[in-house]
Amino acid sequence: MAPPEPGDGRTPISGRGGGGVYLQEVIPEPAARFDLSDTVNLHINYAKCLKQITEVVSSGIKFSLISEDGVKREVPVTQGLDHTPNGAFVIELTYGNARLWLVCDKYQLWFSGIVTNGGKKYELDMEERPKVMVGSGSLHSDGAYPNLLGDSVHICKIGFQSLLHAFRILASYAEGTEKHKEAIAVILVMFFEAPRLQELYDLSLRLLEDKLDEQVGATNRNLINTVP
Repeated sequence: MAPPEPGDGRTPISGRGGGGVYLQEVIPEPAARFDLSDTVNLHINYAKCLKQITEVVSSGIKFSLISEDGVKREVPVTQGLDHTPNGAFVIELTYGNARLWLVCDKYQLWFSGIVTNGGKKYELDMEERPKVMVGSGSLHSDGAYPNLLGDSVHICKIGFQSLLHAFRILASYAEGTEKHKEAIAVILVMFFEAPRLQELYDLSLRLLEDKLDEQVGATNRNLINTVP
């Protein structure tokens, strides 16, 4: 099925409880922040940011699962859907004077879209979820890893240079530019999978500290695919 055509963000999309735009003109101030310009302490600032993210989305309710390696894990989730401004939050990434906002649902830590350094708003195209921001353009993806990467998440390269490159691409994104899909995949893994999966958190932290980049790999792909 083809993704919906981008509109002005005001048309409700059915599914996931229905509803339409719920941030209207006001986007909440960032609840989590990460300064990428301090490359010496990048891993420390990353850890602080992910702690802030976890505090925002975790409400004491956890989803338990048994992964393929037999280890029990608990994934924090919020109490339920909330299609009001209270159900959304923002992660702010900065590098010098450049800024990128990641707009998210608290519910199960969903990535919705971005606000660029120039203040332009763009969202994923997902028919089962309502639009979040008024006047948003399209990221021309549904956010699924095969759509972003042309393959499963295991080929996604994350880490030091990958994160800085993803920031530069998305902070200056405009419709029609290229390579933004890989950048979205990096952001999804490092800021939306890593808070829920200790292995990905540890990998991301190590790569930032050592200033290296690696592929997610098959083992971590299986963990990601286990979490709903």
